[in-house]
Amino acid sequence: MYGSLAVGRVRFAVAAALVGSVIVAGAMPAAADAAVTPTVMSTGLTEGQLVGQKQLLHPVVSDGVITLELLVNSELRHSYQQWSDGVMLAPWPTPTDSDADITIRVYDAAGARGEATTRVRVDTVAPQATFLPGSNSIVHGPTTVTATAVSDDVAEIVMFDADDREIARTTSAPWTMTWNATGQAGRVRFTVTDRAGNVSSYQRGYRVDDHGPRVDLAPADNPSVLPAGRNSLYVMVNDISGLDRLEWWVEGAVRSTDRWLSWDFGPRSRTATAEVRAWDNWGNRSTTTFTFTIDADGPVITSITPGHRALVRGSRITSTVQASDPSGIQYSTLVDSPGTDHTAPYTSTVPAGRDGIRTLTWHVVDAYGTSTTARRVVIVDNTRAKLKITKGPVSGAKVKGTVKLTATAADRNGISRVELLINGKVVAKDTTASYKFTINTKKYSKKFKVMMRAYDRAGNVTKTSTRTWHR
Repeated sequence: MYGSLAVGRVRFAVAAALVGSVIVAGAMPAAADAAVTPTVMSTGLTEGQLVGQKQLLHPVVSDGVITLELLVNSELRHSYQQWSDGVMLAPWPTPTDSDADITIRVYDAAGARGEATTRVRVDTVAPQATFLPGSNSIVHGPTTVTATAVSDDVAEIVMFDADDREIARTTSAPWTMTWNATGQAGRVRFTVTDRAGNVSSYQRGYRVDDHGPRVDLAPADNPSVLPAGRNSLYVMVNDISGLDRLEWWVEGAVRSTDRWLSWDFGPRSRTATAEVRAWDNWGNRSTTTFTFTIDADGPVITSITPGHRALVRGSRITSTVQASDPSGIQYSTLVDSPGTDHTAPYTSTVPAGRDGIRTLTWHVVDAYGTSTTARRVVIVDNTRAKLKITKGPVSGAKVKGTVKLTATAADRNGISRVELLINGKVVAKDTTASYKFTINTKKYSKKFKVMMRAYDRAGNVTKTSTRTWHR
């Protein structure tokens, strides 16, 4: 008891003495007068922490700090007036695999300073890894990707797709990830992060095979049109994974398991189909249907000129034929012409011969050698019509006022028209027999010439003698 009282008296005496000294100095109490030193509560690091190529620190400091400095092994690296987003510890002046002292030093407005130091282990070596399957490999569906030759200090591997969306993540050996490649572009990216935060990025491209083989008929002039009877067909198959098997289906059954098909499509023109089913080495299947026009008939003649029983004249007759065929026209020949025509429009000439009926015969052959024969009847007329003035003033006559002329014209194939010419110019036409013309002589000079001209329906021309009239 006595001891406790003694201690209490001593404490009271010390307190009284302190109070007495403050009063004597004429100032506020010591707790209110002393300046507050700025403090670094945390450098943002822990002792012995591994620190990589880039390290973002978030120091924790007391209120009132206006300047923050970052020092590495007592050497000033950066000074900040704003550090709410953190401060970057990079680049490193310290060799990798060595220790470094990281100091955060702060100042308040009065210049008071505070600091804290943390010793870390420097590791600036980027991590390494190799990925299987290798770049440009063919993948299909759910695919296992494995990282090999992985650096010992790797903490995490992440896989991203072409749109930079995370596909998979692994944090330990055997470093495997599963990727469903179905429908994907095939471009991926890996990030490998070690325990110091160092990151390596790897771009890889894969060939994704989601589809069955592409099947095409071997090139031909017109592969969709086939001649009647037996045909041999060949398909080209393309698939990045390779062809596993193939089936030709015709008329509901398998007719071949080879790329070749030999099949009789029958003797008549029709539409036929064949189906090729193909599987690649991943098991992807494609079904390709081919539709064929079976061409058993010759070309269809669509027109021949001249027209049926057309009147023609001259020493040769020119004729043109037009035709169509699913397989195309190979050539056309006009009988009695000097050769064949391989290019549309198909035109040839033959001798006209004597007046009368002439038959033109065309042979048109399609691409498979099937022909069509067509005939056209024309009438050759190289004989001029007979023309005679039956009424009117004779040559040398003196005329006045209105004068009338009448003529007759005849041809076994008919008259097209009769023309009246004065001084060599056509002044009137008449297409109806008998052929009559009225002339107003006052329109012409004291002396003028009159003539008639007749055309038959074939185009042959007949002229009368010229009559000279005087007014």
